[in-house]
Amino acid sequence: MFEFSFYAYPWAVITLCCLLYVSDAWLTIHCAKLLDQGADKHYKVHGGYELTPYWQKEVDERQNLLFSPKFQVALGTLIIYLGALAYLKSFAENSSAPYVWIAAEAFEFFSGAWILLQVQIHVRHLSNWFIFNTSIQGIGIRGRLEQSRWYALRLSAFETIVFGLCYLLFWTLLDFRIFLLGGALGCLSSALGQYQMSRKHSPDIVEETQETTNQETLAS
Repeated sequence: MFEFSFYAYPWAVITLCCLLYVSDAWLTIHCAKLLDQGADKHYKVHGGYELTPYWQKEVDERQNLLFSPKFQVALGTLIIYLGALAYLKSFAENSSAPYVWIAAEAFEFFSGAWILLQVQIHVRHLSNWFIFNTSIQGIGIRGRLEQSRWYALRLSAFETIVFGLCYLLFWTLLDFRIFLLGGALGCLSSALGQYQMSRKHSPDIVEETQETTNQETLAS
């Protein structure tokens, strides 16, 4: 039977969640800086590299997110939230009260949602890292790909849905683990949010491209 034995050590799970969040922040800025180092000759997302509005200003300014007060507050909130769920899990396991199993499963569900969504995010980061590095070196790539913000958000939403559906399939095959259900619903929820954000943007990039070309001409 498929078991998550590490759930016997909730603080190890919380540590893993935090490490993934730190890695996510570092890779975001690292990949954004690769654009400044020459990758933007072949790749551009109109409206900025970062798709999450909450972090867009910091990423556009290439700030180190790890030292950002916003990131430290978000990281602290994550630790407190998961810590509270871990405490409820421990309490529920030693209680015979009705419906207490919900509290016992909440920690596995929400940590699964976080960890498995971060897996999808890291796959995207590593893919961008490879694309941007080869773009800088000019190896195996020619021309320039420009994406409207609408397209970038829709593409990200589609990738996230694929991961969510895969987790949902694994959930049905692997004894209906709450961890996998959390990952599936976490991904599908994130994809829905990205889809809703994309509706605020036009798929057309002709005007943006022309504006950028005019600005580059004036600058030169």
